[in-house]
Amino acid sequence: MGKPWTAYYRLALWALLLGAAMAQRQLHRTPNGSHQQPRRQQQQQQQRRHLTAGTPWHGQCERYESLYESGIWEDTVFWQEGGITEGLMGAAIGNMSLNGGVYRRVAMPMLLLKGQLYLPAEVYLNQTWHWYGRNFLTWIHALKRITERWGASVPDVEILIAADDDPTQDAADPNLWKQGPLWPIMKQCKSSQSADITIPIWHLYNMHPNTKLFSQIDRLNRETPWETKLQRAYGAGQTYHRTMPLTANNRTFEGNISWPDNAMLREKFAQYLKEELRHPDIVYEEFSPIETWGKNKMVIHIDGITCSSRVWQLLALGSVVLREQSNYYAFYDKLLHKFVHFVPFWQHRPREVLWAYNWVTENDEAARRIAARGQAFVRDALTMDALECYWLMLLRQLADLQRYDPGSANAVRKVKTAASSAAGGGVPQAANSSTTTTTAGPAAGSGGYYYVPVDEWLATQDAARMHNWVEGYCVNFGKAQELLPPTRLYNGNA
Repeated sequence: MGKPWTAYYRLALWALLLGAAMAQRQLHRTPNGSHQQPRRQQQQQQQRRHLTAGTPWHGQCERYESLYESGIWEDTVFWQEGGITEGLMGAAIGNMSLNGGVYRRVAMPMLLLKGQLYLPAEVYLNQTWHWYGRNFLTWIHALKRITERWGASVPDVEILIAADDDPTQDAADPNLWKQGPLWPIMKQCKSSQSADITIPIWHLYNMHPNTKLFSQIDRLNRETPWETKLQRAYGAGQTYHRTMPLTANNRTFEGNISWPDNAMLREKFAQYLKEELRHPDIVYEEFSPIETWGKNKMVIHIDGITCSSRVWQLLALGSVVLREQSNYYAFYDKLLHKFVHFVPFWQHRPREVLWAYNWVTENDEAARRIAARGQAFVRDALTMDALECYWLMLLRQLADLQRYDPGSANAVRKVKTAASSAAGGGVPQAANSSTTTTTAGPAAGSGGYYYVPVDEWLATQDAARMHNWVEGYCVNFGKAQELLPPTRLYNGNA
């Protein structure tokens, strides 16, 4: 009796395995009946393991993957589940751009398509403060240079960049999540509590840090070696208020020092040192040129309105940076670690600056190594090549998350291509402000934003004499920035 039952079980097991195999095969079948889809999915997954894999700029940017990939993934994790739809981007543009809706924030939509940069024809720089206008011009020329160098290998993607300092969306607010997906907005700084996507600040282009500072590190070390530096913690510069819209960024004082109405944090910190701490070798003055700070073993970094560009300037000096823990982060900040690149203070109270000072004083050799690692970081991780690669990797990640084809014939926000622009074709269509609400962008079919080529857009801005800038100011703005040369590195298709 055993043999028939054994045969039966074998037959049943064979049928089960065959059914599973057929089900798996059917699952992988494409609509036209082929079985190539799993391979394509596998290839896409393989490529997405690294943000440079399979790109013409892989050889140029592979060395920066280990630096910046994790931060890019962390910044964009909010859209990993549902992606970035055309409606979501439209809502962000409709509410946050310069001529947007009730928020009237300072954000600029941009489109990268087939290796060209496009800007919205109906957005003008005189719709915002002149300093924000210059910030936008910096980013525009930085992206324009990337397209000039890498052509069609630059991912096709629609983005929105905001020039203000305040965090845009409180990711810790449960009521905000109930309203729908968060808006994908790029900014130079984010709070640990906000959902912004960090990008390089304008100062990394207009202050020429590689030429004027990072390339001078060896000279600075020769002129002021560690052994000759003063055993003092020094800082200066008391301008700029501190914005604290989110609880993660709130600051507290001690003793008789209280918050002023204008929240001049650096000024009040200097007052705290003078009136409360009273340590002769912990000093915060009104002003002093950055390079002179390097004669001290310790330099004090207090953030500005939000993130301050001063931190990478101080790291280059070869002194130990005593860094306020403001919970504001730039695009490189997750790479900087406590007691590796800097010594932290004011996580909870300003008196921690004394603790930091004492630690450095008692651990001189460890402090010297921290200062050296800080210098190495800015010299290696904030080069012009590194900035370009960060942009390319970030754009690729955002393009992967997009659930629509920006600039296509069916797109809400139409594109005036470079070819039609050269031929004089096409009439810019203004955004219909009546359709701009807190939940949607320009309505489909209204034309929405009509993107025009960047050169045409810059010429239009100059013709309108934005902020009474000199003739050709917008077109020639990139010449004053620290950018890589416009050498064409890729001439192929996407």
